[in-house]
Amino acid sequence: MRTRKARMIVNVSGGKRGGSSIFRATLPTTWVRQMGLGEEVRNIKLFFDGEQIIIKNNEEEIKMLKKLLKKALQEVEVEMNRAGFIDDSDDMPERFLDGLAKKLVETELAPYPYDIELYYEKEKEIEELAEELLTMIKEEIMPDYNSYSSNGRYCYYRGKKDLVAWCLTWLSIEAMSLKEEYEWFMNEFGDIQVTLEEYALARDIEPDELEDYL
Repeated sequence: MRTRKARMIVNVSGGKRGGSSIFRATLPTTWVRQMGLGEEVRNIKLFFDGEQIIIKNNEEEIKMLKKLLKKALQEVEVEMNRAGFIDDSDDMPERFLDGLAKKLVETELAPYPYDIELYYEKEKEIEELAEELLTMIKEEIMPDYNSYSSNGRYCYYRGKKDLVAWCLTWLSIEAMSLKEEYEWFMNEFGDIQVTLEEYALARDIEPDELEDYL
């Protein structure tokens, strides 16, 4: 192992009171290039164990995550076409997006399901990369789909009908009339404009049948 002494460069902003500091250190060019880094390849990953900072080339990991993200978005589209929504609520025992991210990373890093030793060797890395991939997935799908969040409940959905369908997966409606359901829905989603007729259609109730449910 080669060693070299260096002195940190400190940039202080905001003055001594309430300011923040940025610390930098110059890396030897030969070491940087031997790591596969350079002017065009600059992505690194830092590890800190409480005593020392380790720097690693992160390019291959980023390429892998981008590849997995592409697969994940295809799976998300399939699920949206099937259900119309993805429930991402806190109380979901198995959230679709979490499971998808972990499955894709597991398949990439531990492709042989019977190789338990390899899985345990990679377990921590799988968990960390699955979290990174999950964040990337959510960032990508946010602009493409509607979303709702309140009191630990979270949902990505395509349209009003799909939002209603999601509500019916956890709302107890047995003792409620259609009008009571609708009033609850409007109280919960006051910023989403839905008429009673639109709500009924989302419940597969045709306009000429509406009177029977009121």
